[in-house]
Amino acid sequence: MIDDLVIGDYGGDCSAASAHRGAVCHCNQGGRTVYMKRFVKDFRAEKISRGDLQLDLRECYSVKKKLKSKLIELAVVMKDNLRALGSLVELIIGTDAALNGYDLALRLRSFTLEIIESTMADAHVALTMTSEESLVHVVVGLVTEAMLDVPNVTFIDPLFMHPRLNKFRRNVIHLSPTVEQELFVLAQYLGNTSDASAAAVI
Repeated sequence: MIDDLVIGDYGGDCSAASAHRGAVCHCNQGGRTVYMKRFVKDFRAEKISRGDLQLDLRECYSVKKKLKSKLIELAVVMKDNLRALGSLVELIIGTDAALNGYDLALRLRSFTLEIIESTMADAHVALTMTSEESLVHVVVGLVTEAMLDVPNVTFIDPLFMHPRLNKFRRNVIHLSPTVEQELFVLAQYLGNTSDASAAAVI
């Protein structure tokens, strides 16, 4: 600044007097929008849907910005089973209720639910192909036993068409009680409230 003449812009903070005379006292570091693209066939770059990020104009030094990865959930629709279709509707309603208190922009940036169609018999094939072609963090909703064998995929609280005994799998996270846990609690309850001579629970 020379006398009352402002020459150029300031990239950082400056006094109120300088700002009053026309100095740009906040970030002067180029654009504040990040556009993300992905490479597809023949090395063409295409824009990612909802893949842009706008930084606050008042926030300087974007090199300090930490971009958090979005959680990508996948659900498989078993189109040859009506009960499976019903479970997907319940899953969507539950997910929407769980995220109800969050800002829509935050939800779009931090979470997405992808849905693919298949049959009960070919669900593991569809999951394998999808996980090889795109990024999948977790699988939710209805699954088949064969789907649990797909490598590099995590299952959160998987649902099965029929009750089954649980066995430990490193890639499966149970939030709801398993059949074994429910039977254990039931046996404890019956043992405390019924005839102590009972030897079995049927």
